[in-house]
Amino acid sequence: MLNHLFITPDAARFIAAFIQQQGIQFDALPKLMEQSESGKPLSFEQWWSLLDRLNQQLNIPALGVEIGKHATVEYFGCLGYLFKTSQTMAQAMGCFERFQRLLYDGNKAHLVIEGETTRLVWDAYFGYSSQLSDELLLASLLTVGRSLLQRSDLLPVRVDFTQTVQPRDVQRYLDFFQCEVLFDQPNLAIVFPSTYFALPIPGCDENLHQLLDNQARTLLQAAPDATQLASRILSVLVRCLQAGEPTADAVSRELNMSTRSLHRKLAEEGIVFRELLRDTRLTLARQYLADLSLSLPEIALMLGFSEQSAFSRAFKQWQQQSPNQYRRSLGKAGHAISSGKSVL
Repeated sequence: MLNHLFITPDAARFIAAFIQQQGIQFDALPKLMEQSESGKPLSFEQWWSLLDRLNQQLNIPALGVEIGKHATVEYFGCLGYLFKTSQTMAQAMGCFERFQRLLYDGNKAHLVIEGETTRLVWDAYFGYSSQLSDELLLASLLTVGRSLLQRSDLLPVRVDFTQTVQPRDVQRYLDFFQCEVLFDQPNLAIVFPSTYFALPIPGCDENLHQLLDNQARTLLQAAPDATQLASRILSVLVRCLQAGEPTADAVSRELNMSTRSLHRKLAEEGIVFRELLRDTRLTLARQYLADLSLSLPEIALMLGFSEQSAFSRAFKQWQQQSPNQYRRSLGKAGHAISSGKSVL
């Protein structure tokens, strides 16, 4: 499923620059340099694999945060220069909301004003994400925001991650974000005081900003949108799961198309229905298992399994843990919080 979602080649250039700046010996560096110079985007599979390989070699807790500390607007492409020429943080983040697809496909971010705070939150249409990738994104946005405003004291109110991390690693996140950090949340998000969005950006250029905005619109129109078809199919698939009929035939009927047409349209986006079903079930299973009020038989039914045993076998194959083991791992993280070892 993830081969049809792409991330800008500037991301490869950013990682290559980080590796060189740190003097790291990384076997994949020549190929990474070639990728960044080719101008071809990376698939999410390639991007996550790259971060995983680097993480395995360096074994640094919160590696994505460490890399994100080195982010600059140049690695955000056209969008970065829109940030730089914006009048306020509100305008800059509005550009991110509108043009984020120039950086990556996949889950979309939205600004949600909640009185004294404003939340930048990502939807979960495409389900599972990589903790390394998510933390790199949030750390990069915060680093660039601090640079734009020339204020190192720019602090969020809260950060939400959708994945679990080792309790011993949590302090790394607290040290960087300097706010409440939550894990195993339904959505990726970063929350700021609403007053931050009125802060002026030094060196803004209204005329250049308008030219860049026009350029971004043109680039966006030329970029394929992976979310239009996939989001429709995902919403229907979730309903079919709850009805106990998570099949391609059932989904195609809901969409008023033939099963052959459904498979063809998915193939055009590089999606295999079987993989889409698996990824959707895994994402929902992780969310449901975090809710202790739901029993395993109830979760199995909600995911379209006829028996709990079938769900348990499938989950262990996906997660390399049984559902009960996964729940216990969440409980251990919660114990670490209450004992003062971490804040989730």
